Amino acid sequence: MKHPGGKAWIEMTAGTDATDAFETHHVTAKADAVLSKYLVKDQQIIDTGAIKAMECFEWERNGFYSKLKDRVREVFEETDTGPTKQMYLLCYLALFLWATFFMLTCSTGSVVVAAISGYFLLVAGFGVGHNFFHQRDRLIMYSFNLTCFDLAEWRISHVLSHHSYSNTDLDLEASSMEPWLNFMRNRPTNQRWLVLVLWNLFSFIMPPLNLLNTFRHIFITRQTSLHPSHCLPVLQLAAISAFQGAASGLKLWVIMQGVSSYLLIVLSTPVHRSEFGWTTGCEEIQGEVGDFGEHVLLSTDDYMVGSANLFSKLFLFASFNDHVTHHLFPTIDLSKQHMVRRAFLETCKECDVKYESHTFMELARGTRKVLQRREGDPCYTPAN
Repeated sequence: MKHPGGKAWIEMTAGTDATDAFETHHVTAKADAVLSKYLVKDQQIIDTGAIKAMECFEWERNGFYSKLKDRVREVFEETDTGPTKQMYLLCYLALFLWATFFMLTCSTGSVVVAAISGYFLLVAGFGVGHNFFHQRDRLIMYSFNLTCFDLAEWRISHVLSHHSYSNTDLDLEASSMEPWLNFMRNRPTNQRWLVLVLWNLFSFIMPPLNLLNTFRHIFITRQTSLHPSHCLPVLQLAAISAFQGAASGLKLWVIMQGVSSYLLIVLSTPVHRSEFGWTTGCEEIQGEVGDFGEHVLLSTDDYMVGSANLFSKLFLFASFNDHVTHHLFPTIDLSKQHMVRRAFLETCKECDVKYESHTFMELARGTRKVLQRREGDPCYTPAN
């Protein structure tokens, strides 16, 4: 079978319960019609540990998410969910600006220019790449590999794990900094002095460590296949070093990659890890919910949704501010997320599902509270 989204999605989910991925990644009814032609095997129920957690979501026709999806399907009856021409233009602009400042970094050896290049790497790599690797395969999605992170691995840890099971024990991103930093409320509290040190340190050591880990998976464990885009960060280092020497080249490259990683953490962490975001360990205050959409609203936050246009969504927030809609329907392009806003709010009202949007500073302060919470305090503030 030739999968319209690319064969990688079938290969990654083969032999697993892909219900969550299927339901959230196919907005139109076309996939449902195709699915009826194939054998869909009943999942074997195993009532132990994490595997039981994978069965926690319901997809009932009268549930919140199903009603919302029906409304969203009506929105896209006359158009697709893919990128607009404006989106492509902004993406190419981001790539051009990164390439320009990267070349200036090579020629000038300026730390300031390297930092600016890091900002545009955030937009071109994480912003553009993150938007497109959720969708069907396109060449532009490999812009993500301009960073030291691997698109193929993020399609597993981010798309299939984090998006399907946000803030639960199956969310690989929630535990990515453990045991040094704990966000989950069922984990030990953090040493306060470590928070400030590691928060900044991780941003600059993660990129080279991730790059080494990617090549370990390619050449040693054979978990990942080599793709030409895996060489992009290495070529960046080689280019800067050719102009500025090995030592200065390494310093400038780490600054560029580190600034990009730091800004990613600043912009994306608060939408899940603040005091307003539910995680496993908050059950005494707010019990688990069965509906997938309701779980997304408990574990995910937005900021600057109403006032941000497409340019600011990409260039100021790297696509992470309108995050609830993104988690509900990750294949809807950033340029078309606003189209489902009305359907989302109407369904929340009809189903009496609580939704609150916060300012970025509220989420940032709430994230700091979670990182510095005291033992026994879940530090969770549910929506009113």
